[in-house]
Amino acid sequence: MCGIAAVGACRKNQIEQSDIDASNLVAVTTNPPEGSYLGQLTSVVFSFSQPVTGMDTLANIQLSGSGVGTSNVTGVYAAGGNAYTVSFSGAVTSGGLQIKLSNIRTSENQSPSRDTFFYNIDTTNPLVSSVPAIGSLIQSLPSIDLTYSKAVTGANIAANYSLSGAGVGSLTVSSAQSLGGNRYRIFFSG
Repeated sequence: MCGIAAVGACRKNQIEQSDIDASNLVAVTTNPPEGSYLGQLTSVVFSFSQPVTGMDTLANIQLSGSGVGTSNVTGVYAAGGNAYTVSFSGAVTSGGLQIKLSNIRTSENQSPSRDTFFYNIDTTNPLVSSVPAIGSLIQSLPSIDLTYSKAVTGANIAANYSLSGAGVGSLTVSSAQSLGGNRYRIFFSG
């Protein structure tokens, strides 16, 4: 219930809420998902719940935020259905990055439910420590434990590791497993 001083604002709010038809909102999803931590920005796929116009105009897609660096929009390509792949070039820097869509409409002149999408850019490489420590003299190496300074992907895949140097001999990486958090154990054979 609205008080006397709030009647105008209350009526405005009631009208705005009643004018919204949720079934007509144009939903938008992105890949990579909004909020993702990215080390680089090469492309984002925008998928709309209805056909839209305006996505083929580069000027309708703007980048902003401390993570933009020298990045810019270089192309938009139909990705099938109501999806569009937006391509970027240039280098991002660590920080927040926003992609804003402007002048995107359906044939009924509806706007998407959202027009701004946020990403976290992290261009710093993780630091890694190991047990045994790097440079240790060892007689055999059945495994090594690696701890990364931040979350990483692919550290539990043996094919992502290689061995080099004079002492390698027939030693190969046989498997890798997550120990939880940012810790991984790499197993060797040979």
